[in-house]
Amino acid sequence: EICACLVGSEMCIRDRSLTGCSGFLDTTPHDSLNSDNALESMQDFDNTTNSVYESIRSASYTTEFMLMVPDVMSDNLTLNRDGRLIYNEFADFKFYADTYGVTGMWSAAYNGILGANEVITRLDGMEIAEADKKLGANLLAECLALRGMIHFDLVRLYGRNYQQASDGDLGVTYKKDTETDFPARNTAVSYTHLRAHETCAD
Repeated sequence: EICACLVGSEMCIRDRSLTGCSGFLDTTPHDSLNSDNALESMQDFDNTTNSVYESIRSASYTTEFMLMVPDVMSDNLTLNRDGRLIYNEFADFKFYADTYGVTGMWSAAYNGILGANEVITRLDGMEIAEADKKLGANLLAECLALRGMIHFDLVRLYGRNYQQASDGDLGVTYKKDTETDFPARNTAVSYTHLRAHETCAD
């Protein structure tokens, strides 16, 4: 009788565990969302725009490459040879395409561009409720400006100086889509795109 009682209790617990949480559990894993169902409300677009700023403020983008490395390479900062020498490659101009800071900046920048493109491609021409039109227009202009600014930072770091650049010089990949593949590096046409974006963002 004791065994039968225990078995009955266990069956009851199992039955409750299988049905008791169906009312509040999210059955769609957060990591299974794609751009088709991740961007549905204005809050979703706002969150994605904020993620672009998160990419910009990352250590690989702002702290290392945009603040420290230019000063190290221009001798505005003196490298402590008795320290950790974390910017030694840049101080000695012996860095390569796969050097940590170079790849980190490249990845952080294109992650931000991808987020901006998601907002731009979905908001542009989208039917928006009257109450959300102002916010939608602001987010669209904001992401256009952010995409242009990030590309400008990339071409300043990886391309030739604007005044010296010619059509034969390598620039950076100018991304206007949401694909994650990177085509071959473009030429100085990047500067032309940047000027066009300044007009669009205005």
